[in-house]
Amino acid sequence: MEICRARQCGAAATVLVRWRNPNLPWARAKDWPSCATHAPDFLDYVTARNWHAELVALEPASGEIDER
Repeated sequence: MEICRARQCGAAATVLVRWRNPNLPWARAKDWPSCATHAPDFLDYVTARNWHAELVALEPASGEIDER
């Protein structure tokens, strides 16, 4: 199970914010695991800098129960 990487947040990550800085030609896409609360904040931070970003839903790991 991934944990949200926002400071002092221990919630389970539900999405990956996949981002890349186009100013660095060698940079590969990076993933930031995030809970639903913090994903919009990080997405705003990345897009404000004109970096490419997308949200990718995390699939529950095998053995985990999806309670949606």
